[in-house]
Amino acid sequence: LQIKQWAESQAARHVLDDEDEFQQEPLIPQIEASIDFLQPFEHVLVVPSTMAVIIQTLPKTPVGNISVRYLQLDSSLPDEEFDDDEQLYAAANMDVSRRKYPDTDISLYAVSDAGNKPALAILVPHFSNAITEKLVAKKIAALVPDAKAWFAFAPCQLNNGVSISKLDTFSGLFPGVPLLQPPHFITGISAAVVSALANQGKQDKVSVLVLNSEGHPGFEKVDADAIMDAATEAFGETLPPASSAEFLKKLSGVVRKVNSASTSGMYL
Repeated sequence: LQIKQWAESQAARHVLDDEDEFQQEPLIPQIEASIDFLQPFEHVLVVPSTMAVIIQTLPKTPVGNISVRYLQLDSSLPDEEFDDDEQLYAAANMDVSRRKYPDTDISLYAVSDAGNKPALAILVPHFSNAITEKLVAKKIAALVPDAKAWFAFAPCQLNNGVSISKLDTFSGLFPGVPLLQPPHFITGISAAVVSALANQGKQDKVSVLVLNSEGHPGFEKVDADAIMDAATEAFGETLPPASSAEFLKKLSGVVRKVNSASTSGMYL
């Protein structure tokens, strides 16, 4: 009996694409930032899009933006080499790439009621491309080189009734908040910003509040109590007492309203 090995394994029947996306070169975006603000910022707040209600409720003024552009997607086939099949195939691929790698503008805000300690607030969308996320985080970390304190919010599924925890970054802030314990961890833009600041030797200037949440990474549903507890801690450090109390009162009303609307549905 002779057993002969196949030279090549057959392609799986469920594989429909001729090209393997993992063999394609990743798209590297061009990222530019601009800030138009006279005073230097002392505090920087980084908030992921899953907690957008915090930045949306915060009194603020636009002072700049970060632009993310994929210049590789701007190229197209020349007209003199027009081919129906090739053009249709290229157009379909371009449409898919545009949805996967959209051009993005991230607004930068100056917190209006920060008093004599100007604060920069950044609401960062979710990036499915890890390279883009890392480059955006690197750009954010370089925005305010002389900032005295950085605050980042991050989602995580906590347990034992804990609403918020803090990452052990040796900042010394929030002594009443428990440390994040294994096996819990953070991902996303907040983790990337912490990594970028650590590479600059500024890990002792960043404080990360971890909020109890659940759901797929990048699309988590954050607990309402966690949002209020984290906002109380963070804005107690960045805003004057009167401004902080007014903001927290307004935020509480907005959060409760959003939470009641999301939990009043019926499963069928």
